[in-house]
Amino acid sequence: MKLLSTVLLPLVLLAGCSNSNQSITHTPDGLPADALVVGESSNGDRVVVEAGTFMFVQLPEPAGGRMVWQIASPMNASVLTPKGQQFVPDEGEDRDGTGTRRMRFQGGTPGEVVLNLALSPVGGGPAGDHFLLTVVVR
Repeated sequence: MKLLSTVLLPLVLLAGCSNSNQSITHTPDGLPADALVVGESSNGDRVVVEAGTFMFVQLPEPAGGRMVWQIASPMNASVLTPKGQQFVPDEGEDRDGTGTRRMRFQGGTPGEVVLNLALSPVGGGPAGDHFLLTVVVR
């Protein structure tokens, strides 16, 4: 019995450790496996992105297409470069025009920027919600 616990216990612990090394963020279908994906729960956070890797910001957008997430203030694009965005509609029977705005950025030269996104009316006007994220590229 002692031999069994001496062999099995380290294997169980090792298996537990290997799970803790997995990425906490699960990327949606179609995104690079090494991409960092953040959402509205990361508002106000500080994240680290490796140079050359992608970061996706996914934020809910209301129905009707009258309000969209946009970059609200200039940032150093050599540190964090916007690489496009897309709107992903919600699935299911209750499709009412709501969905998720997926914005793609790529880490560039080492540095730090504050990404300020605003939920703004199409065509201009005062912004609604804001999303702030400090991004460190190393």
